[in-house]
Amino acid sequence: MKIIFLTLSLLLLSNLNFAQIAVDTLQLTYEHFKLKNGLEVILQPDDKFGEVSIEFWIRTGSKDELSEKYGLAHFFEHVTPYGLRNNEEKLKLLNEDFYNGSNAQTKKDYTRYNLKVKPMGIDLALQYTAERIKAKSYDIKEKKIEQERVRVFKEIKRNSVNPFWSADGGMALEKATYGKDHPYGHSGYGTIENNKKFEINDFRKWFSDYVYPENIILIVVGKFDPVKTEELIKFHFDDIPASAGKGNKEISFPKKINEYVKVKTKSDENYLNLVWVIPGWGSPEDAGFRLLSNILDERLENKIKNSPFIKDANSSKLLNIHKAAGQFGVYASFSSLKDSISTEEFLADTVDELVNNGVTDAELSRAKQKEIFKITTIERNIGFQNSRTELLGESLIFKNDPDFYFLRLNKQINLDVYDINELSKKWLSELNSKVLFIVK
Repeated sequence: MKIIFLTLSLLLLSNLNFAQIAVDTLQLTYEHFKLKNGLEVILQPDDKFGEVSIEFWIRTGSKDELSEKYGLAHFFEHVTPYGLRNNEEKLKLLNEDFYNGSNAQTKKDYTRYNLKVKPMGIDLALQYTAERIKAKSYDIKEKKIEQERVRVFKEIKRNSVNPFWSADGGMALEKATYGKDHPYGHSGYGTIENNKKFEINDFRKWFSDYVYPENIILIVVGKFDPVKTEELIKFHFDDIPASAGKGNKEISFPKKINEYVKVKTKSDENYLNLVWVIPGWGSPEDAGFRLLSNILDERLENKIKNSPFIKDANSSKLLNIHKAAGQFGVYASFSSLKDSISTEEFLADTVDELVNNGVTDAELSRAKQKEIFKITTIERNIGFQNSRTELLGESLIFKNDPDFYFLRLNKQINLDVYDINELSKKWLSELNSKVLFIVK
């Protein structure tokens, strides 16, 4: 018995040492500075890439909306004035010779805009980005709003088949997690009616309130010369006037919710979601919950092999952690509504077993390896979702430290089964809410 215990201890120690070595390779080198007008900049050069990603993040998102204006932040993302508006020749050059793609995203705590270009186009791309921030509220025009209103509704319709992304499904899930009156308690799309009613003054006021240097982060990642790029940034961005702006909402931790919400969706399957509200991004619990969701993913994947009616089950897809609070959950999909009670029992039993019996060393080791693999994969992408830019940007916005994602990963690999078991007992012993997505 002593020999077995010693062998197991040495194996776990070896895994920990291996994990530490792997983690140590994942710390990104970067330059972080602030311009005189308050705009923060992160430069993360890496010649392994053949392009440059330029993003600017506004520290404002759907949490800052008034209840009668839910959906405004996302719609504003669409109508934000473009750069090079008055220079067709430069805009054509950027699009035809250097452009590699663009995108934008609205989250609860921030809005981000991404532009990827070939390295030779970095000067034009920075000018384009700076002019978006330099724009005036009156650069938002009625014609553009109506064009984008069509696109917004097309986007909402396109995502309606995914119950988690649909306007109604997302609204129900957020409300059940955070509460309808909490700033996090609604989806980014808001309501269909709100999107029909937004007017030009809504967008112009949002621009005036939130688009100013002290509220913005500029992140440049990829193949570029950091010295020359810093000079270009100062040339294009230094003259943007500083402004106090409106400032963003301070968010409190939500009260415990206990709801059972049913909502019809256009999905091909029914989905039952069990959700809990948890502490926010970078909290002491953050690292552990990411490991817990990995462990539950593994257990659910194994359990559905023996279920005749459950099609899919997962936890990590319901893990959404924001600045002040987060969502943790488990879900399962099934075809017939008569199986909804059995599905709930299936999910509840899985969580209860985790809370009452804890996790094993082997499960925790695999969960840590999965986290290391996730960060490794993310770092292979330079911009937009699941990228280096996201690691650095969220670390800066949420914890004022671009290295925080790395510090969290270091903490994760040093957590033991006692830490994880105490976390699950504290936060998952009582169910928060249930949300049932029903096939129309």
